[in-house]
Amino acid sequence: MSQARRRLRRITALVAEGHVFIVTKNGKPSGIIVAPEQAVEGKLESGHSDTSKSHE
Repeated sequence: MSQARRRLRRITALVAEGHVFIVTKNGKPSGIIVAPEQAVEGKLESGHSDTSKSHE
């Protein structure tokens, strides 16, 4: 989480471009960062995302 705080501006810029970030804790997914438009439009289904733009 501390790494995300330090890089928040870069992460938010990438999310605005359509990238998806999977937040992990101890190597296990604990959350996802996605642009509001993607979440509202239902572009992401449970467990599925555009892996070409996915970051862990």
